Amino acid sequence: MRTYLVLVCSILIVFSAYGQSESSELWSGYTLKFKINKKWRAELEQQIRATDQLQGIRSAFAEMGVRYKITDYLNLKPQLRYSVNNGQRNEFRFSLDANVEWNFKKWNLRPKYRFRFQNTTVDYTGENKTLLRNQFELAHNLSRPVDPYVEYENFYRLNLKNEVRNHRYTFGLEWKLNRDIDLKTFIRADREVNIKRPDKQNILGLELSFDL
Repeated sequence: MRTYLVLVCSILIVFSAYGQSESSELWSGYTLKFKINKKWRAELEQQIRATDQLQGIRSAFAEMGVRYKITDYLNLKPQLRYSVNNGQRNEFRFSLDANVEWNFKKWNLRPKYRFRFQNTTVDYTGENKTLLRNQFELAHNLSRPVDPYVEYENFYRLNLKNEVRNHRYTFGLEWKLNRDIDLKTFIRADREVNIKRPDKQNILGLELSFDL
């Protein structure tokens, strides 16, 4: 009972912080996962990103990828994404992830690291933006229905100047709704750096995941 009370209070705090933010977004979507065999898994993700306190849609995308399990701790995932941007140019993106995950059952901790190579091409102009992204996550096995996690990610741009362009800080909850359905809820601070007019966004996320 105490665990559920703490979780409810955490969600209320997240929604309160989101509502008071001057520059905020809501990211909502779902991922379908299909296990092909012990090594391969196909994934399809769709997401909508609303901005201006939910008064407008900033972008929507569809992404397809396949995950290849090398060991119990390491897997690779190439993926393709097409994004439709409101008031901006649409984008096509290719990325390749290397994911490493450990599970320290003695301390109920699951550290993760993701390295991503990402190249985005703008429709019509052919403009390219290439990034290296480093993501660090630490999850705590709190209880059967839900686990909290914290996450940090940086974006390093290779085009033009080689420099860090973004920092992301995330606090979230992973909910196990049933055997095949998971829900992630999170609040995220996204901060641009090394540009003249850096953007600052506070993001609320709701992501469903289905194992088919």
